[in-house]
Formats: sequence, structure tokens, C-alpha cells
Amino acid sequence: MVEAVLWVFYAGHGVPIQFDLGDRTESIQFLEYWATIPSATETMYLAVPAVALGLCGLILARRAGVSNPVEGAMGGAFVVIGYGGLFCLSLAFATVESADGLVSVGPAMSDAVLRGLGYPIIAGGSAAHSRGLARANPRLSPV
Repeated sequence: MVEAVLWVFYAGHGVPIQFDLGDRTESIQFLEYWATIPSATETMYLAVPAVALGLCGLILARRAGVSNPVEGAMGGAFVVIGYGGLFCLSLAFATVESADGLVSVGPAMSDAVLRGLGYPIIAGGSAAHSRGLARANPRLSPV
């Protein structure tokens, strides 16, 4: 049951689920099998992690008191420590193997690691960069 919940979480980041069948490997995009989801809802579902991480980066920059865009980007990228770490750690619980170990189902490892680190760096760093930019240039509206 935990695996299925994690697969939905990984699907929100666009990570495919990989079936290792011993002699061959196949991958699927989990959301494609939910035929009832309209494309607008799927797009919003995929945007949730980026928006949440952007808010985290913004809050982190605000609390750290960043004063320029470079500080903001570097500080916001630190969202990767918490989010990326948990994202990659949960890979251990997201894979199911058969009793004989010949078949396994779980997120594609390389995609999961890449997106688990990339999402928080890009979304958190961008939002905190915006905060630093607004602080460095008073003519911009406060972020």
C-alpha cells in the first residue's frame, strides 16, 4: 500500500514506474493509466510539487533575510537538503519485488534522483532568487 502512495507522489514529478521482468524492462507513466483524469487536472497535479517547493524557497529566503538575488538563489536551493533527501530516501520503500527476486516494480531510479534533486533546486532557488531580486531593487514589488 505504501508503494502505491509513493508511486502517485513520484508521478507528480513525472517519474515513470519501471517494471523489471528479469529478461526485459518496461516503463509506464503512472498518470497515463488514469484515463478519467482530464489533461488540465493532470497539468495542475504535475504543478503542485513545483508550487509547493517555490513557496518553501520563498519562506526560506524571507526568514534568512536575503538581500540580493545570488544569496536568494543559493539559499533557496537549500530546499534540496530536506526535500531531495526524503525524496531519494523514499526510493527504498517505493519498490516491490517478487519473492524470488526476479520481478521488481518501482520508480525509475535515475529519473527519480534527477527530479528529486532538480525540482527543489530549480523551484526553491527561483523563488528565493525572486525574493532577493525584489530586496535588491526597491522599485520592484515586494515578493
